[in-house]
Amino acid sequence: KGREIDFTNAIIVLTSNIGLEELNKLSEIGFAADKKSLNKIQRTESLIQEELETTLAPELLNRLDQTIIYRHLSPKDIQKIVKQKLALLAKRAKEKGLTVSFTPAAIKKLTEKSFNPLKGARLVENYLKEEIEPLVAEQLLTSSRKTSSKIKITYSGEIFRLQS
Repeated sequence: KGREIDFTNAIIVLTSNIGLEELNKLSEIGFAADKKSLNKIQRTESLIQEELETTLAPELLNRLDQTIIYRHLSPKDIQKIVKQKLALLAKRAKEKGLTVSFTPAAIKKLTEKSFNPLKGARLVENYLKEEIEPLVAEQLLTSSRKTSSKIKITYSGEIFRLQS
């Protein structure tokens, strides 16, 4: 015998790549706010909605309250995510007695390396783990625990560097 579950206050999120081809075409034009671009975005959203209707059963679509079409992240969006992730890293380091700051050049380079419209924000975490976290970890391991220390992460000469 199965159990009955109450979904009264639940939000169910379904994701799909339906319409991804149309969305990729849209990312090629960018997201300028001119009338032509806005019309293109509306047409693309209509095409994606049509593709949803031909791909998914009407019985399923009729049970969905809302369909949201996400756009690709812009470089500005990625920069916000980079800054948020760096702030979290700095907070974790601060708890261990290490104050970490980042130069604008380091933030800019992480944003550039992490930006890929087709991969979203996944690359941000990858580059932080590959490029930044080892520098912070090395400093944590080599600094004395008795005194708090400060470091700055910079970018120059094609690499990220630690500056005390």
